[in-house]
Amino acid sequence: MTTMTINNEKNGIELKFDKKPISGTLDVLKQNGFRWHSQKKLWYAKITLERQELAHQILNLENYADKIRAEEQPQKQKKQPVNALGVQIGDVFYCSWGYEQTNIDYYQVVDLRGKTQIILREISHQGRSIGFCSQMVKPIRDAFVTEETIRKTVKGTKEHPYCSMEYGLLYKTDWETEHNETSYY
Repeated sequence: MTTMTINNEKNGIELKFDKKPISGTLDVLKQNGFRWHSQKKLWYAKITLERQELAHQILNLENYADKIRAEEQPQKQKKQPVNALGVQIGDVFYCSWGYEQTNIDYYQVVDLRGKTQIILREISHQGRSIGFCSQMVKPIRDAFVTEETIRKTVKGTKEHPYCSMEYGLLYKTDWETEHNETSYY
């Protein structure tokens, strides 16, 4: 937090920063006659109306910058975990299956375990008709179908990770990719 003090004994104004000031603040202080006090670790100058107004502006600006830094800090610290094959929480896998018709199931990664294990939950999808009994479908983020989770081991490469299912393979995809769901009854 930045603080401003009026030093009546010296007829001065003092600014103290607990963090490095934002870019340009030090230049403005120097240009307006403020000097650095190395023992007290603060900027000071003889008080004038202009310097007092400038100090208030700097104070407001620096405290606003501190507030923004505090809001951004947790986001910077919170690094998204990634497993050995590049899979992250929130990634989507799909499985295309069926004999006389083609069905597509989507699963969202909700947790990572170890280097290659992932925890999935099935999610819903939206579709648009492209003809008789045929749709293009894509997943809906966080639209979980059930509370049930499944644990799978990711195989393949970082470019093409996949998991085995009892009725096919789960392939990693993105949120915007549409898949053709041919024929349904």
